[in-house]
Parts: sequence; structure tokens; C-alpha cells
Amino acid sequence: MPEDLLPEWIARLGIALAIGLLIGLQRESVRADGPRRLGGVRTYALASIAGFAAAHGWPHPSVFLAGLAVLGLILTAGIVRAGMAGDAGGITAELAALLTFLLGGMAATGPFLPPVAIAVLVTLLLASKQPLHTFIREYVGTEEMMAVAKFALVALVVYPLLPDQGFTPLRINPRQIWFMVVLVTAISFFGYFGVRIAGPKRGILITALFGGMVSSTAVTLAFARLSRERPEISPPLAGGIVLAGTVMFLRQLVEVAVVHPSLLPAVGALMLPVGLVGAWFLRRNDWAPAAVDLPLANPFEIATALKFGALYGAVLAIVQFAMLTFGTAGVYAVALLSGLAEVDAPTLSLLGLSRDAVVPAGVAAVGILAAGLGNTAAKLGSVLVLGSRPLARAAIWPMGSMLLAGAAAIAVYLLLI
Repeated sequence: MPEDLLPEWIARLGIALAIGLLIGLQRESVRADGPRRLGGVRTYALASIAGFAAAHGWPHPSVFLAGLAVLGLILTAGIVRAGMAGDAGGITAELAALLTFLLGGMAATGPFLPPVAIAVLVTLLLASKQPLHTFIREYVGTEEMMAVAKFALVALVVYPLLPDQGFTPLRINPRQIWFMVVLVTAISFFGYFGVRIAGPKRGILITALFGGMVSSTAVTLAFARLSRERPEISPPLAGGIVLAGTVMFLRQLVEVAVVHPSLLPAVGALMLPVGLVGAWFLRRNDWAPAAVDLPLANPFEIATALKFGALYGAVLAIVQFAMLTFGTAGVYAVALLSGLAEVDAPTLSLLGLSRDAVVPAGVAAVGILAAGLGNTAAKLGSVLVLGSRPLARAAIWPMGSMLLAGAAAIAVYLLLI
């Protein structure tokens, strides 16, 4: 901003004021009457301006820290006084005031974007008190909390401690393997809580949608068994299986976007015919509002994580061995066969190897689709063996068409390259 139009410090002061007003407006809308009333929009605006003044007027950090300490003492005195008056409660408002002071200081000394982004995030968190509390009461029990704690342990503690280097001639990297474990678990967590929130009464469509994020194979097996008990709802159950299988391909695309984004156009183009075929059948499906109970296990258990890590490492080594021994045909065979049991391990293995230039990008893209097709073929086999005859008749055409569309996409791609 040109100094002759508007001094920079005025713009920074405006940002600090806006931050205080934003947080203060939210606190004003929820503040309670009584001795514990901290303040509203003016209080938080003043706290932000105070942080700005301390950081801008006296650049030495000690002055800013002294101001923060004084504000902390004032807020502590208010908490003590409220407690003595029998109005003890949380300290969210006090923490928000301290954070507003800090954000005002950030606006005075650094780039504009970080304090503004943090202020927006803080406002959203403050405003989401009721929905968050409701969600935790209804859907997060002891088992879920233990799972979240374990996930935080392996994602934030174990992951940084693992060596970030390749071992053996196949360059097996422990930290890379564990990153893939964390990624797959995070995606599964989202689907797991989606199923918990939707509940069995929301019907086959929602259950299949979120269940497919956790395990499309689990959805297929559960729906196949249910079709024997309730053959009259086989058509919507078949649609649910197709939907879960389509979500599986979307899950693969998410993994591509996170691990190796430059490969996304190629993989997306290869998967497009499969997705279009699946979407066409889903649009024609007669969805029934039948309630289904999908027995999904908690997506994070230490033993499960270790098993997936071992499987991923094994597939990673086998793919490299196949590449060295049999060339691209060996990679395709490994991807297809391993996809029969587990789609994430071959997908992530090929992504990592392509990113490290061990496997060519085109080979990796075809292998990823081959893994998805292998898993789709395995699910179709489960439907034919475990499901009712009406389910088999309803599922064989869409799933078979998806397999044919994927095979045709691979054939065209191989002819063109």
C-alpha cells in the first residue's frame, strides 16, 4: 500500500480493530448476565487494539509480553471474583480475550493473512459451541475418544520419531509407510463418523455413501447378507453396493491428490468412464427408505494400523521387485491381484513409487485403476456367492459394466501411449 495514500500502520490498525470486532460480536451474542459477564464487542476490540499498540509502539518483545501478563492478571482476578460469588464456570471468554490481544500484536508486526485467518477460525469455534457439544454427547463415547487419542498418538508422536530414509535396496521408508497409515485412517474416520451421525434410519443411500469411505468391502458383505434376510429390498441394496464401490474410486482420487497431485489428471481421466457408468446406474436405481444397520468397526486400532503398514510395505517391495523382474506387466499384475484384497495398499504404493520416479507415472495411473477394478471384481464375487439371487441380478449389470468400462479405459490408454 503506497505510503502517500495511507500509512501502513493505519491499515494494520484497521485489521486489528476488525479482528477485535469480529470476535467481540460473537461474544456479545452469547454473553450471560450476572457477575461473570466479561464484556462484549467493545471489550474485545479494545483488547485487540491494546495488543496492536503494545507491539507497534514498543517493538521490544518485553513490552508486549508485559501487556499480555497484565491482561492475564486482570482476567484471572475476574475469574477469582466470580468464583467467590458462586458463579464459577468455564474460561472460554478469558482465553478468547487473551488470544484477541495476541492477534492484535500479530496484525501490527507481520503479514495480514495469519491473524485474520486465526480470528475467523476462533470465531467459528466460539460459535459452534452448541453443535460441538451435541455432537460429542450423541456420537462420541469412550470407544471413539480412545480411538481419537490413539490416532493423535500415532499421527503426532510416532510419525515424527520414525526415520525418514530408505532401507534395503528397495528403499523401504518407515516414515513414509506410517504417513500412508495416517492418511488412510483419517479418511476412514470421516466415513465412520458419517455413518454414526446418519444412523441406520437414514436409509441405504446415506449408509452406503459414508460406509464406502470406511470400507466398501464391508458395505458389500453387510448388504449381501442382508439381502438373504430381506430379498424384497435387493434393488436398493444393489444400488448401495454400487454407490460404495464408486466412493471407493473417489477415495483413491483423494489419496492421489494428497500423495502425488501431479498424477491426478491421468488417474481422473482413467477413472472417469467407471464413474460415469456407476453414476448412470445409480440415477436409475429405485432407492428405498429401508433402514440398515451397517456393522463397521472403529477405523483405528493399533493392531489394524500395524497390519495395514505391514501390508503396504509388502506391496511396496513386491511392486518394485515385479518392476525390476517383469517390467510394467508385473506391476499391473501385482496391482490387480493385491487389489482383490485391499485397494489402499497398492494405490498408495504406486503413488509413492511414482513420486520417487521408481515407477513411471503412466504405469502408476494404470496400476491404480487396476487395483480398483480388482477390488470391484472381488466385491462382485462376494455378491454372487453371499447375496440373494435378486441382489445378484440387480448388481451384476452395473458392477460388470463398471469393470468393462475400466478395462476399456486402460486398453485405450495403453494404445495411445
